[in-house]
Amino acid sequence: LSKKNKTVGIDFSSQMLEIAKRKTNTDSVQFYEANVTDIPFEGETFDAITSVNVLFNLDDPQKMIQEAHRVLKQNGKLILSSPMREAQVTQQLMKTIVDYSNEKKLDGSKTEHLLTKNKEMFQKGGMKYLPSKEELKTLFEQNGFIVNRTESIYYGMNHLIEGIKVR
Repeated sequence: LSKKNKTVGIDFSSQMLEIAKRKTNTDSVQFYEANVTDIPFEGETFDAITSVNVLFNLDDPQKMIQEAHRVLKQNGKLILSSPMREAQVTQQLMKTIVDYSNEKKLDGSKTEHLLTKNKEMFQKGGMKYLPSKEELKTLFEQNGFIVNRTESIYYGMNHLIEGIKVR
């Protein structure tokens, strides 16, 4: 992270913020315990916002998109990754990811455990919001963003969408 840029991290969980502080190991990031549906900053504060695997936990994902729009400057970017409804956590996919983890000398058993838990969460409906690619695109467009890019990431398990604030 560049020291010339102001970087802010937000999470509603103090425990997750502590982990983030340890992982960043820098003073150039300021952390705030807050909810993404009520961001404690003035309007038009940020040039860019990134969000990874947050939307599916929210009761009202539109509030998060609206709040991001509020705190982004004109032409600011919202880059978001979210699990996709269409994702299928198959045995072959799990094997591919575990093999990759082992190749990179990561703990394949932990990776397999995480994937198994994700699969269970998908199957039991434990994710509150799993949009299709079109639904996610519409959510952005209805809330003042032009969708600049969409793609499938994480072995086809997540959407990546980038929107630019235009109004």
